[in-house]
Amino acid sequence: MLSGDAIFDFIKKSKNELWWPGLSDAIVSNGSKQYSTASEISGETLEPKLTIQIQSLPGAKLEFLHEAHAKIFLQQKVNQVSIDQFSSPETLKRIESAVSLIDISPTLKSTITTFVRSIHVIDAKPGYDVSFTDPGLAFSIFVSVPFDNNNSELRLAESIIHEAMHLQLSALESKLTLVNNKNSKFYSPWKKMLRPVSGIMHALYVFSCIRQWLELIKLNNSGHVYALTRIREIREELELLDYQCCYDSLTDRGAFIFEKMIEELRR
Repeated sequence: MLSGDAIFDFIKKSKNELWWPGLSDAIVSNGSKQYSTASEISGETLEPKLTIQIQSLPGAKLEFLHEAHAKIFLQQKVNQVSIDQFSSPETLKRIESAVSLIDISPTLKSTITTFVRSIHVIDAKPGYDVSFTDPGLAFSIFVSVPFDNNNSELRLAESIIHEAMHLQLSALESKLTLVNNKNSKFYSPWKKMLRPVSGIMHALYVFSCIRQWLELIKLNNSGHVYALTRIREIREELELLDYQCCYDSLTDRGAFIFEKMIEELRR
């Protein structure tokens, strides 16, 4: 495992890709290989109720929780789908298709492969996409799977990237101090409420990584319009953020990473 100084040097020397290719292997222990959400929640080796391997994402699986574990997430309004929908071939097919859209960037796919070990399929209202991560579950993501034909695979791929990048930044925060004032809050155009500066940084990070993926997707005819639309929407949301006010609440290292994200989203 790299020291904090070595990790920051790695980031400074990285090129344009903000998922910092190769960094994930340096900040993640091999213990993630035997990971499941169920065992993390219970504190012991407890098998999930049902798992399904994801062929396009090595080492990852769909995980269906026992009811006692699933109830833990209801406070966040995160509710897993029925076991019939979970085990439906169509659910797996759409997840496999979404993951294939991430293959356009092998380095992004590698980073996601490191961090995503368990995927939970959760409920969402028709036409809405919902996703979630818990910092205490270092390799689990929760995503809704859209079944309409409105760019559903692209939307699901974006949700997977979004939550995987949250996990990567959380792992980085355990190695580097990025914030020096945890009490300061700023308006978030994404949550439409005041948020701690760490929350602002997380939003900027996931959307700057998504933006870079969308730049690749827009070169593909089938994803061109979706990518252009999302790039515009992300830029418009950034314009509502008074990001200059955030710098005083960041460490020097945090400010360096923050500035890189702002540069990406403003271009």
